Amino acid sequence: GFEALAAHLAGTTPEAMAPICGIEPETIRAVARAYAGAARGLILWGMGVSQHTHGTDNARCLISLAMLAGHVGRPGTGLH
Repeated sequence: GFEALAAHLAGTTPEAMAPICGIEPETIRAVARAYAGAARGLILWGMGVSQHTHGTDNARCLISLAMLAGHVGRPGTGLH
């Protein structure tokens, strides 16, 4: 299903997302490349992520990000 996911996300460029999240496209790219290219990536979150109105969606998105980047199931990776 990777092709379907890629097609679904095609319009979510850094330029399209910058006005929504208030972060410059160059910063979005730099952070995305740093996380995706890291040997080990770890996502830590507090209660606010899961207890928000859209908490389940927030957690699922972070889990999907970690899985797509290959940061699950190895020492120094995962979500906490």
